Amino acid sequence: MRKEDAIKIFLSVKQASRAFPYERYLLTLFPVFALLLASSKIGASEILLLLLAFVFVLAAGFIYNAVCDADKDPKAKNPISRGDLSTQGAILALVLSLFIATVLFILASRSILAIFSFVVYLYCCLAYSGLGVRLKESVLGPFAASFVIWSGPPLVVLVSFGYFNISAGLLVLGLFSVYASLEIEHTLIDHDLDVTYDNQTFAVVLGPKLASIIAYTALTFGSVFLLASAYFPPPSFSTSILLLFALLFIISIISTALYSSRRNYHFHAGVPLIAVPFVVTAMFIITFGLVVLHVPLILVFFALWFYVVSPWQ
Repeated sequence: MRKEDAIKIFLSVKQASRAFPYERYLLTLFPVFALLLASSKIGASEILLLLLAFVFVLAAGFIYNAVCDADKDPKAKNPISRGDLSTQGAILALVLSLFIATVLFILASRSILAIFSFVVYLYCCLAYSGLGVRLKESVLGPFAASFVIWSGPPLVVLVSFGYFNISAGLLVLGLFSVYASLEIEHTLIDHDLDVTYDNQTFAVVLGPKLASIIAYTALTFGSVFLLASAYFPPPSFSTSILLLFALLFIISIISTALYSSRRNYHFHAGVPLIAVPFVVTAMFIITFGLVVLHVPLILVFFALWFYVVSPWQ
């Protein structure tokens, strides 16, 4: 194989796997790892193995999505659709990613229950795009995406280490609800394109107005669950920090909801305002983990500052 062909295949696989290595998605694991570290239930080597395992799971999920959508996606979006990557090559990358993810998770797991929960999670990842289920083209799509990409990994890790308390439960529930809202917004952004390609997504099935109402309802409940998770120990936020985040959530949700209604519930990619509630959520996630680890507040401030000004957030 020529060097040029190898590079082309590599770049095509990378595009099919989307936002590899998924540091934005896997940020939701940080507060869970912090809880487990603070309770001496996990070590650094296990954290590294689990992170890599979920990186390869997400890669497999996105590659499988590219395979399943090859006959519907625009050529610019999918390397299989435009012929840069063969279906056989994509399936090979898919199988390899699943194999690596499974081995890494088994090395880090401590029980049969952990492995079982991981297998269930793998099934959900693949069922989102295919397996005769194809959850993405149903009203369950955004909720399945929220579980697969955002809230599933934290839940699997908590189950694997048998860590259950009110704070952790509310945290995962809040992540699921907030990011379900984000995934609904994605269907709103892609609404016109999905109508063109006859993709029966959440916003197409329910219509933009009802989809937007559900999105902001989920976002509101999710922010309440997240704030409640910080009320119970650990981490037990100070009252001032809780009130600050409550204010940030309220302002961001109201402002984006008003913007949506003024635009007749039609979203457009690249509008910074609609991303604000999810930036606030990421800031909350970072703060949650650092408070659990007893990091001084001045360092928490700088961590949030670096996140907000970073070009990749």
